Amino acid sequence: MRETRGTYQVCGSQCMEDHRPEAFTDSDVDILERNLKPCPFALHRPWIEETAHHGWVVACDCGMILPGEDPFDAAARWNSRPVVPPRRMPLRESWPGW
Repeated sequence: MRETRGTYQVCGSQCMEDHRPEAFTDSDVDILERNLKPCPFALHRPWIEETAHHGWVVACDCGMILPGEDPFDAAARWNSRPVVPPRRMPLRESWPGW
């Protein structure tokens, strides 16, 4: 199923490559930002920005950045990174005593 958002069409992850625009608008980037996973270190919402040194990056308040060739690439790399679940300590039912 295809739908139009901004200057490109979204018809699923399999054909996102075919519909990339030449120039990216703020609304294109906003749509991608809404679908980013939270930062694994700070658990904050990341954002997408264009920098002079790294090009397009996904960044977080904690200092984590992940570069990409364009906003689509940066968002895809951010969302496909391996996420290790936190290690949980077993709960004690009661004080074991002495």
